Amino acid sequence: MPLLLRYIAREYLRVFWLSLGALVLIYVAGEMFAKIGKFAQSDGEVAALVAYFALKIPRALYEMLPLAALMASVLTMTTLSRQHEIVALRACGVGLFKIAWPIVLVSLGLAAVAFAANWSWIPGALARAQAVKSTRIEGQPAPASLQPARIWTRLEHRTFLNIQMADPPKQSLYGVRLYRLGDDFSVVESFDAAEAHYLEGGWSAPSGIHRLFRADGSVHIERFIDRRLDISKTPDDFLQLEIKEEYLAYPRLREYVKDLTRAGIDPGRYAVDFAARASVPFVAVVMALLGIPFGLNDTRRGGWGVAVGLSLVLGLSYWIIYSLAISLGRGGVLPAWVAAWVANGIFLTIGVALLVQKRH
Repeated sequence: MPLLLRYIAREYLRVFWLSLGALVLIYVAGEMFAKIGKFAQSDGEVAALVAYFALKIPRALYEMLPLAALMASVLTMTTLSRQHEIVALRACGVGLFKIAWPIVLVSLGLAAVAFAANWSWIPGALARAQAVKSTRIEGQPAPASLQPARIWTRLEHRTFLNIQMADPPKQSLYGVRLYRLGDDFSVVESFDAAEAHYLEGGWSAPSGIHRLFRADGSVHIERFIDRRLDISKTPDDFLQLEIKEEYLAYPRLREYVKDLTRAGIDPGRYAVDFAARASVPFVAVVMALLGIPFGLNDTRRGGWGVAVGLSLVLGLSYWIIYSLAISLGRGGVLPAWVAAWVANGIFLTIGVALLVQKRH
């Protein structure tokens, strides 16, 4: 049996690497055609363009891995079926589950590698790609390095804003602290609010605390309700300050979600994205298992063309359900872990059921 395992695993990996290479090539080519015109207007140096697209390749490998696993599974089983090797193996008493086991085992290994890569390497590469795009291609000043705990930005009139989380799409700020400095740069006034929302051209806090630091050292504290805050920025101004999940290493994202929860702020999409960090690599296993029974179908009329088309349809169906679940999770309709794993559960159940049906 080890010989059979090695044979099927080798055939699967051979098709997998070809599929992954082709998909990544298409991915990068699409990225280039989409952005090369804009980059050309910025007069960016060629070396910077090469560095940018090279740094995007790790993410492309990560995103194309599930579809490559599906295509390799379908194509491998289709090839073995067309060459009557599946019939021969089953005639010798080898069950379908034993035939499928090498593909599942290799997919588990690939999923583990993908998870490890997305622990810190892929987010780091994306962050560097964004830095190259902003500074070397578009000529913007280098952004400050932000820690995921809190965000600082300077406003007018010696005023500084400190926030826990910015959510520009919802036009909201969370964990707001506004400090106003005097002529000697000591704090003379501060506002603390759990949240602030952009309404009628300005920022308003539903409730909070106002502190006035007097010259004699005393502090006047006032609790307020529904008060306007002197923040001379629009939600779009916070787009660059918004912490991007895709740029955070796994441990930093986990700590950021914990910090938001401890502060009483709903982590929202960050909690969903954190859960998806574990579920997305496992998609390779689900897709590989799902492709096995479909690869056993009679594809003699269309051959590999039918197998590839079937893989694309299955992959598209998965990502439609996955995207819908993630959207519901970010909107608070589904718990984060349910949103991240529900598509895997559905398609894993379908794959096992079809495999059991093909077994008989």
